[in-house]
Amino acid sequence: MNGSKTYLACALALGYAAFAYFTGHIDAASAGQLVETALIGAGLRHGISTGA
Repeated sequence: MNGSKTYLACALALGYAAFAYFTGHIDAASAGQLVETALIGAGLRHGISTGA
């Protein structure tokens, strides 16, 4: 389970952003910000773990 927690958190954040947007709880800008932040976190995790 080494490293998969970060990707699970990213997937949950993406799911939440989509769900909240389609149910009207957040607007498109907020959903986009959540998606961008989740992807940046996953990208940083990948870069750190591979030594890139």
